[in-house]
Amino acid sequence: QDPGWEFVRALLEQLEQKHAEFSAQDLATSLWAVAKVGHKAEASLMAATLERVGNALPSFSAHYLAKILWALASVGCSAPSDLMAALLDRVEHEARSFNAQDLASIFWALAKMSHHPKPAVMGALLQRARVLSFSAQALAMILWALAIIGEHPEADWMASLLEQVKREALSFGARDLANTVWACERMGQHLEPDIVEALAEQVEQSILFFNAQELAYTLQALTKLGYVPGSDTVLTLLAHMRHTLPSFNPSALANTLWVLAATGNNP
Repeated sequence: QDPGWEFVRALLEQLEQKHAEFSAQDLATSLWAVAKVGHKAEASLMAATLERVGNALPSFSAHYLAKILWALASVGCSAPSDLMAALLDRVEHEARSFNAQDLASIFWALAKMSHHPKPAVMGALLQRARVLSFSAQALAMILWALAIIGEHPEADWMASLLEQVKREALSFGARDLANTVWACERMGQHLEPDIVEALAEQVEQSILFFNAQELAYTLQALTKLGYVPGSDTVLTLLAHMRHTLPSFNPSALANTLWVLAATGNNP
């Protein structure tokens, strides 16, 4: 047994014994930390912790509400429906206090839990997003989550967020680019040519950091959004793909062939 994990297990046993003494802040921090280290807590501990969360709910600030939802989604814990409803009521109440990262974490958590909140909650979250500036990673999280949930915000809301995407294009990592492009295509979102061009340019610059599946579905999504790679770009892509070809799954292979055919490239 890894002594590090033994220590974590001992900490969790103490948490289970003493969770009733935890403040709301300590409880949220502990849940977040358990998720962050990738440890799957015992069912009995999660049940006891969730009960304590329900009792302490009025004491949670906006930041710690976001931490709890992120942690529950990260460890794959399904909160009872009444607790989830109460959590989201608090989210609606605290919506104007969330910062950009809190908001991105909440959207991501809802998508991971396949939970579409009631319109009042979603409306409060979208309204708060209107006045915040997001990092590239947070933008990718929000767009990915909206696509997964099946939420289609108003056109002016999307236009404002996509302006931020254009401004932050050079800061996107490979995974964030993949999720952003996939989400826009999934939502049937029309992107202005300058936004498509900015994203495509960053994809070309980040080619070596994509895995096979990310690159294949990113290129397919970009092509559907109106991107037509030039011959030099195609040669660069093919050179990179050749090295990763054994790791392509059937979907990635099909998507790559589709891109070549759709863009009229005959390498």
